Amino acid sequence: MADSAQRAASIGYIAARWGFTHHASFARAFHGRYHMTPTDYRHISLDTEDGP
Repeated sequence: MADSAQRAASIGYIAARWGFTHHASFARAFHGRYHMTPTDYRHISLDTEDGP
């Protein structure tokens, strides 16, 4: 999700690539590990990468 080359890939698509059949189960697992939603993680990562 932090890869700018995957910016157009939906989080649901990424979840499916990792074997999750439901976006919600991926989001819960992600939040449990990283303490933020996949969407928030993506925004923070890509904003940091883009610079000021």
